[in-house]
Amino acid sequence: MRVQIPADLTYGRYELHVAGAGGLTFTNHTSVKFSNRSLSVFLQTDKAIYVPGQKVNFRALAVYPDLQVYTGPMNVTIRDPNNNMIKQWLGVTGEEGVFTKFLNLSSRPVEGDWKIKAVAGNSVGEKTFTVEEYVPPKFEVKVIPPSYVLESDTTIPVTVTAKYTYGKPVTGPVTVEAQMPDYSYTGHLNNQGRAQLTFPMTEFRSLYGALAPHAITFTANVTESLTGITLIGSGTVKVYTEPVKVEFLPSNPKNFKPGLDYIGYVKISQPDGLPVPTSADENVTVHTTVQSSAVTCDLQYTFINIDLDPMSIPLPIDGLVTVHQLGIPSNTTSMTMFATYKGVTANTTVTKSYSASDNYMQVFLLSTGALKVGQQVEFEVKATEAMDELVYQVMSRGSIVSAGSVMGEWRDVIPVLAARAARHGSQREARGCTMSARTGRSTAYLLAVDQSVLLLKSEMTSRWAGENDAVCKRERQIRVVGS
Repeated sequence: MRVQIPADLTYGRYELHVAGAGGLTFTNHTSVKFSNRSLSVFLQTDKAIYVPGQKVNFRALAVYPDLQVYTGPMNVTIRDPNNNMIKQWLGVTGEEGVFTKFLNLSSRPVEGDWKIKAVAGNSVGEKTFTVEEYVPPKFEVKVIPPSYVLESDTTIPVTVTAKYTYGKPVTGPVTVEAQMPDYSYTGHLNNQGRAQLTFPMTEFRSLYGALAPHAITFTANVTESLTGITLIGSGTVKVYTEPVKVEFLPSNPKNFKPGLDYIGYVKISQPDGLPVPTSADENVTVHTTVQSSAVTCDLQYTFINIDLDPMSIPLPIDGLVTVHQLGIPSNTTSMTMFATYKGVTANTTVTKSYSASDNYMQVFLLSTGALKVGQQVEFEVKATEAMDELVYQVMSRGSIVSAGSVMGEWRDVIPVLAARAARHGSQREARGCTMSARTGRSTAYLLAVDQSVLLLKSEMTSRWAGENDAVCKRERQIRVVGS
């Protein structure tokens, strides 16, 4: 059944009522959220921060849910931090739907966060940029600690690098601070803009005892030899007690269906998330305990715990273990699974899915590999009760793209529907940067940003976020100068 949506229907939540009469009489209702947003509006500026007198380049475009570009009129406005309208374009259209324009800032504009707003139809997009007097940094400082540290380790190696925005190394002294009382060494960056130093774990343990599961932050101050300019970088490392991490994926189903299979995944990794080195004979052991309802001799309901047969599953190279739990008893109310690898255990509990009829259905994707437009996709459907008819829907981006039903003994194949992106064949060069696109019907837009601008915006964000607790942290830091 299709319902015609009124053209003047506004955004909100509505009640949908259905009633049947004649051979079968029934009534039902459900809540439906309606959004009249049919376009997504995007805005882009060439930088995140500008100084007075600079030119602000921007572009705006809107796309439909199928990613086709909107070519109708747009209204674009720019406002300063005091909400004064500085510039306005009404009913404008751009080449192939992309409206490109610029704004020349005055020599004394209002400093702060400015806002560009674009309206296409009933959809709105906004973009904020900052106007402020600044001196762009000439080099970047990086602090590279290990990806993780174990409680049993004796040292923490830390590397500091400093490079100009054009790639050349910086030379000069470096000071590294850690979250400890005062303790220091002296040294310089080498001719490759790199310094390597080692922090003894004994110093940390003498003050904090057990370190796991805390994190240690290292902050480096690098002073350029030629100008005396000092810039800061930081890095954080977390301390763990075990060299492996076992976890059930949060995307696993939170419910199971009695009488059908349950499929979940366990991830085995190093503390930094990388796969663990494995050998051919390494397995993950999974124990499952189900809680089932039962009736006693005096007709009272009770619950009993039943241990299912344990599973020993080979550990794949990527560390992602598939747990396929078969034959869940039909009277099971909850199920707890324990996964163990090299003495490290994780567990998860899932509960019974609700079904008014106490019957259940599962859908499995049988087609493998990446799906492509126009490809046929095969599914398998299992149910706890025989089915005379199967009704299906295929949805994409919130819209129903296919629907139908299959009768009796069935096996059906549904083509994948997807939006095709248009492409234009072109190639342009900009100061040694080459961009190319395959022939077709799409247009590509290139954005080039000075690295110093990106560093400045990142540096400002870090500075603003840390202003409130900078004094407290200073009292707990250790100064170590490394070579």
